[in-house]
Amino acid sequence: MHNFVISGNSGKPISFDIQFPETQGKYPLIIFLHGFKGFKDWGQWPMMGSELTKLGFAVLRMNFSHNGTTPENLVDFVDLEAFGNNTFSKEVQDVQDVIDWIFTHKSIHDKVDLDQLFMVAHSRGGAIAMITAAEDYRVKKLATLSGVSTLQRYTEQELAHWKKEGVVYMLNSRTNQNMPLYFSLAEDYLTNISRLELAQVVPKIQQPFMVIHAEEDETVPVEEAREIASWGVNTKLEILPKANHSFGGGHPFTEPELPSDTKKAVELMSRFFTGKE
Repeated sequence: MHNFVISGNSGKPISFDIQFPETQGKYPLIIFLHGFKGFKDWGQWPMMGSELTKLGFAVLRMNFSHNGTTPENLVDFVDLEAFGNNTFSKEVQDVQDVIDWIFTHKSIHDKVDLDQLFMVAHSRGGAIAMITAAEDYRVKKLATLSGVSTLQRYTEQELAHWKKEGVVYMLNSRTNQNMPLYFSLAEDYLTNISRLELAQVVPKIQQPFMVIHAEEDETVPVEEAREIASWGVNTKLEILPKANHSFGGGHPFTEPELPSDTKKAVELMSRFFTGKE
């Protein structure tokens, strides 16, 4: 495992790690994006990365610069001010910064095949991956895990209250923290709606796109996967029966093996990325 921290253009450092297969060679590189209130080391994601390396992929798991963690505290939300000031545009910029780093950081070029740069993203991270794929053709294939079909998840009444107060708080039931969201998040969406609204973004994605979704997702309804697939020009929809939003995982994750639903997702992604599906 190789750990990196780079200066992001959004004003905060970006932490990521890269894991390579044990044998020598140049491998396809998967960039993994976490979801809302997530981080690269959440739950079973590190184990999922290891499983993908066994299947012949290099895997880069990254933290968004404003996800509330820091390079010194990778699994705790110690910077709630950064979390509150996060925006979708900042997350897209973070991914762009990491992709630029990949293509300019020559020390990894003997280990990764730059012509096989893929993306995997969970939940809200799926939206960022879709936007990135639509804008950056260095990304060759894309797979989402219970990705959202829209970033607009608030009623008009909620938006009006949010604008008036300037901030709303969301309870993180796992950490018992009241996590702030400043109205700048909504402003970013409303100002850049043509760039960020996925109904407009997905039809622009020309790369092969696998939409993997949990049938019994309690956070992002499976209907959103069907919407995404219906908008796409090169999409393949896979619904995992009885799976939940975290694909059987949770944080902390202490089991010795991947949850069966995560393992199924890994198998689907591996076949998709290698052209064997």
